[in-house]
Amino acid sequence: TGLVPTKPDAKLKMRFNLTEPVEKLNFIVMQSYGEKWADSKVEVKASVFRNGEQATEQTMEIEGFHAKNTSETFNFNMDLGKNKAVEGDELEVGVDMVGGTTFKIMGMMFCRF
Repeated sequence: TGLVPTKPDAKLKMRFNLTEPVEKLNFIVMQSYGEKWADSKVEVKASVFRNGEQATEQTMEIEGFHAKNTSETFNFNMDLGKNKAVEGDELEVGVDMVGGTTFKIMGMMFCRF
């Protein structure tokens, strides 16, 4: 179970109205091996909107392929630091498939510190 794209250029966008601050985003990702997972990569973009205007944006790439003959889950963290979202902000999280054809997000957590 998890979020798995159904086409190579898949995109996912979520927007949250925050009732608590968010400083860190954690993505739990399965990395795997073989032809199906070759060159697998997503770009994650987090944008904070304050009073209807974009206040900040941060991106990172996460690879879904590794050279081990196993499927394993790993945590990837995005620290918003001084650009953290506060109560009343909106947080938009986008995940774009930028490489390969298969990727799997097992979970996401938004942390206040």
